[in-house]
Amino acid sequence: MTKPIRVWLTPTILNPWKVVLVLDELQVPYDIISFRFDDIKKEPFITLSPNASVPAIEDPNTGVVLWESGAIVTYIIDH
Repeated sequence: MTKPIRVWLTPTILNPWKVVLVLDELQVPYDIISFRFDDIKKEPFITLSPNASVPAIEDPNTGVVLWESGAIVTYIIDH
């Protein structure tokens, strides 16, 4: 069984919702991990996205961690 992709996002930023839209359209299972914008440069998010770019994803099926919505969308479509 495929484990859901973890999508780290701040609800007030628009780019993460592009990723969520693609996941929904392709029916890829995902979990949202929402955090406050004030926490963008704090653990645990800064470890996932060293340049504090939102969104970020963790794919537990492949071990891939990505940030930047364009790169994430490309990854989702390719996998």
